[in-house]
Amino acid sequence: MKTTNFLASSCRYCRYYQTEGRRGGMCQQLGVPVRAEWKACTLASRPFTNTWESLEKAVKLENSFSLKCPVNRDVIGVNSVPS
Repeated sequence: MKTTNFLASSCRYCRYYQTEGRRGGMCQQLGVPVRAEWKACTLASRPFTNTWESLEKAVKLENSFSLKCPVNRDVIGVNSVPS
């Protein structure tokens, strides 16, 4: 299952935006005051992300490591029975 690569278009739609007062808020990611109408930065994240998306990335990363880093299990003692 894939979703579109959607980012928040402005700070107010970012998950790290926290409203403060009438005109602006704080970016919890950067720790700085921002305006709601500002264009979102490259660190912006959708307000509702799916945990399976990050899990899918982790599985791909794990598979890429196992494909690129072959290990002889007998050498490191993984398959051996302790005496």
